[in-house]
Amino acid sequence: MKTDPSIYTFLATGPEAFRVLTGGLILEGEYVFRSLTFKSLERRADGLYEPLEPDRPVYLIEFQAQYAAAAWYNLLTKIGLYGEEHPEREVRGLLIVLHARDLPARPSRVGAPESIAAAICLEHFLPEWLEREPDNPFLATLAPLIIQRDAALTERAPALWHTIQHAPLESSARTALSQILEFWLFERFRSLTAEEIWTMLNVFT
Repeated sequence: MKTDPSIYTFLATGPEAFRVLTGGLILEGEYVFRSLTFKSLERRADGLYEPLEPDRPVYLIEFQAQYAAAAWYNLLTKIGLYGEEHPEREVRGLLIVLHARDLPARPSRVGAPESIAAAICLEHFLPEWLEREPDNPFLATLAPLIIQRDAALTERAPALWHTIQHAPLESSARTALSQILEFWLFERFRSLTAEEIWTMLNVFT
């Protein structure tokens, strides 16, 4: 599935999106989220959380929906480019993948939780979280990435949509999460029409 634009939009909704996508990391203090393109190499980071307090870490995020052999080197390059421009900041890279099998083997000394570049595998925690926090709209939005059986996703889709529509969210965040869920369902069920997707969600127009 195409994920990059949706992951950026998801992360831009705020700290709860960051917590859910990173397996529980909490942003302490105030952070500003933005996209970042390194002009020298024309490389774009999937997302960047910059703290307003300079002594707190910067989080540079890369999301890989499929295996990419150079993913670690790509992330380390962007960490280096950001650090070169802001040598006074502490930069931490997060490589987020759906499955552990999608983590590249090289370089072999990165990926630990306290490393400059840490690995996060959604399959390790999101299915459990989705059951533990059924009313969390951010988890509902990510469900198409982690519910593998089409029949199970089809059955659960109305509840996922309902969770987002009735959660205590700002209207902009609700719109963003709704659009992401809808987009990922279109990507997942490409043989279905828009009307069939909306029927799946129990949305009638």
